[in-house]
Amino acid sequence: MTLSIRWVALVALVVGLVWIVPNGIGLAYQGDPVELLQPPKQLEPQVPLEDQVGCSDCWRGPYILSFGEQEIAPENLSKLVVELRSATDDDLILLMATAFSLADSRIRFMRRDIVCFSDEDLGGNVGHERCEFLAERDLQLIRGKPIYIFVGNIGPRNHRFTLTADWEPVIEEDVLWLTSNEPVTREIAANGFTFELEPGTVTRLFGVRVPSGAIAMAVRVRSSTPKEINVDAYMGKSLKRRENPEEKAIFALVSELGEEAFIQVRPAPGSYWLAVRNRTDKPQTVEVIATVLMDLRDLSPGQAATGQIASQTGLLPLLAQYLSTGASVLAPTQYRLTLKDEDLKGTIGLQITLSGSSSLSLYLRFGQVIEIRDGRVTADLSVIGPATEKTVVLSGMLLKPGIIYLAVAALLGTSPQNYSIKAELIKAGTFGNQTIPIPLEAVWAQISDNP
Repeated sequence: MTLSIRWVALVALVVGLVWIVPNGIGLAYQGDPVELLQPPKQLEPQVPLEDQVGCSDCWRGPYILSFGEQEIAPENLSKLVVELRSATDDDLILLMATAFSLADSRIRFMRRDIVCFSDEDLGGNVGHERCEFLAERDLQLIRGKPIYIFVGNIGPRNHRFTLTADWEPVIEEDVLWLTSNEPVTREIAANGFTFELEPGTVTRLFGVRVPSGAIAMAVRVRSSTPKEINVDAYMGKSLKRRENPEEKAIFALVSELGEEAFIQVRPAPGSYWLAVRNRTDKPQTVEVIATVLMDLRDLSPGQAATGQIASQTGLLPLLAQYLSTGASVLAPTQYRLTLKDEDLKGTIGLQITLSGSSSLSLYLRFGQVIEIRDGRVTADLSVIGPATEKTVVLSGMLLKPGIIYLAVAALLGTSPQNYSIKAELIKAGTFGNQTIPIPLEAVWAQISDNP
């Protein structure tokens, strides 16, 4: 979601944007004339908006997202996808920013405010552009900020196009967000849904985040005395403050027992609310746990990622088939390493190190997640053996811009196993080679039945 050097060069060449330094504040982009929309046009979720740009080599906008009474992206936004399609297959540009200004009838964007710039010619179609915010790292760029969308026209005058935005409906209440496979316990009020979120704050919703590509989700609620107490569970995606969870639920877990559970294969991505109903006349203590495969974690730049392979913890025994290869078991997390042109300047190698308490395996794949097919791990490179630390160095033709996926596995019967994984760029320096830590981003692994 960041502006690359290639994008800057392309825009400067095609649209006429130039670098400027306004009053020493920082780098900005000043472009061609803009057809300014006053007031901005609003985009409703999944509702195509047809419009046209009258001039050529210019911008039209801003378009804004209809977040209800809010004009900023909500803090619990879990998905945003914006698509632009030309009606004539002529070239367009899609730009999204959190701020802009006007100077001499020209549009101006500070570099730090641009969150997406698309001129990727999707599917060979120069009139199809797309910006998506699905990973937690990308969503953090826009949460709590206004979002302004502009369309750049490189095609003919009166260029017709369709703009579509899709985002997860906002949950209007406070939510206790669950960490995957970690149980929480709360006391549910009598004949209702409410529980104490923190001292002085009451809510009725737990929350589960499911990123794109998840292969399975399991949920369980259990009262302290499941054979005697009746609790039910309801899950959904959107809920207003006065709405009844029982009426808005996508999934309903209803029985006369005090324990409810289900597994959903390939759930739709996004944020889900979970409401637990206590059907007794007294408050009841209830344990709630949700597990999503693969687990997704944010990793701080320059720090090693740590995890554990423990197939018997939480709800993982219910999901064993999605982790086991027959001889080994995958960690419930994969990692995505993104290399850019600017990262590789002066780089002579990429060093990836896996450390564990016993023998672990490291799998690497270029451009695609690591999958299990016919009981085997599908990867471009496998590092196995008895050593507790394994290191692989990529150089030459293997060291190129793109995405590398990493997965960790342990032999069956040896879990739980703790591990640490890190990636470092090896730079050639005057005082010898230097390694520079780079961040890893956890992503979902998918298991496919297709050959």
